[in-house]
Amino acid sequence: MVDARKIVGNTLPDSYFNSEEYVIFVKELEEVKMANTQTVTLDELLKQNVRDLIQSIADDQLFLTIKLPNGEEVVLSPKVPLKPLKVLHGSVPDGWKDAIYNGSR
Repeated sequence: MVDARKIVGNTLPDSYFNSEEYVIFVKELEEVKMANTQTVTLDELLKQNVRDLIQSIADDQLFLTIKLPNGEEVVLSPKVPLKPLKVLHGSVPDGWKDAIYNGSR
């Protein structure tokens, strides 16, 4: 399973990673990855034009696995676009910041 935390970093609260939205996001990511995965050896990669390769990764949303001579693998992948955050309607009471930072309630 894809660990989306590696993709989005620590920019989201832990509660997001236990949400239904996260499960859907990971499933969609897995589907894209499975459909667009290519594996090459380092020697094969070195014979390719780097600009063309990077452009195809971006255009085709390609996940490229590079097998190194020592058996390790490196994966190149496009940045996954995040869906916009929901707009919450409401208001924040005056003094909210002071109450939090001063410890008063």
